[in-house]
Amino acid sequence: MLRHIFEKELKDCLYGYRSLILFILSTALFLVAVVAGTQEYQAALQEYRLAEVTLRQHLASETNLYALGNFGFSLAKPPQVLSVLVSGVEPHAPRVYSFGLYSLPEPQGSLASENPTVAVFGALDLSFIVQVVLGLAALLFTFSAICGEKEMGTLKLQLANALPKDVLLVGKMTGNLVGLLTPVILAFLLACIAFLNFRDVPLGRAEILRIVLLGATFALYLAVMFALGLCISTFTTRSTTAFALCLVAWVVLVGIIPKFAVLAATRLVPTESLQEFELKKLQIHRRGSL
Repeated sequence: MLRHIFEKELKDCLYGYRSLILFILSTALFLVAVVAGTQEYQAALQEYRLAEVTLRQHLASETNLYALGNFGFSLAKPPQVLSVLVSGVEPHAPRVYSFGLYSLPEPQGSLASENPTVAVFGALDLSFIVQVVLGLAALLFTFSAICGEKEMGTLKLQLANALPKDVLLVGKMTGNLVGLLTPVILAFLLACIAFLNFRDVPLGRAEILRIVLLGATFALYLAVMFALGLCISTFTTRSTTAFALCLVAWVVLVGIIPKFAVLAATRLVPTESLQEFELKKLQIHRRGSL
């Protein structure tokens, strides 16, 4: 009985318009994010190679070790390969570190400081697409899965045939979940194939394993959002109410809680300000000069 419900829900998803729209949307957004991320990575890699050549020429031309330590030099950090898929903290991390004999390492430059849009909205990567766009799609994919049948009266008809509620719920959840994840997984595989075909993108076993774990994390996140939407659909009786509650849940989980968590962490565990940090650096610098 569970198999029949699973097959019915899966066929309804795969043969319907929702899966096709989700596949087209996921593929388009994933490919745009990969192309944009690859261009940024190649630009950052070119800057790193130029900075490395400049540093070697500077070290080769400087024969006085004291002058080299006094005036200092700068080291550039190489870009991360997987930042093409998920930027993480790379947009907020410094790209260049300045070193000197009588000074502490000085971080300089970041993508967030150069591009205010990235600092406010974040980078357009796969993580942003899955969290914001596909998370909402997972909620809207299921908001009428149960309450819609309540309104049409088909749910009572199914339960009247000695069908256990848990079997019906599990069948609907697994069938619709597979129907949701199938187009997303296909779009993710196409994005990974496009990512592998770009030049200057070296990948080893560690990077491939991280990509697999990244895909599993995306699937787990969408499964949680899907289960939340199904839960809302189960406890409501009207599709309009379930739709409104899914939108509210998406706004709270994606927009409010991440921002509130940062503010709460700042309140609970205060961090020192930039002025206090610079004052400590100045004190250490004075101690070293004595």
